[in-house]
Amino acid sequence: MTAPACHLCEDAYTLLTERAEQGLLQLTVVEMQSPQGESLIARHRPPLFPMVLLDDRLLSCGRLSRGKLDRVLESPV
Repeated sequence: MTAPACHLCEDAYTLLTERAEQGLLQLTVVEMQSPQGESLIARHRPPLFPMVLLDDRLLSCGRLSRGKLDRVLESPV
């Protein structure tokens, strides 16, 4: 989920796009002001943006850690 004029959101988008192009995940971007965004905010209450969900579970809020993302994507399901 992204917020307007958020440089951390832009950084996360770049990282997630790279992983999506590698076939490691499917990326869906949700704007915080959209109805879906408002619903996700109510459910997860992120303190910072971006909020990254993986399989509908909260992965991170704020700066997305490349290492954490890669560890989660590499772990067996």
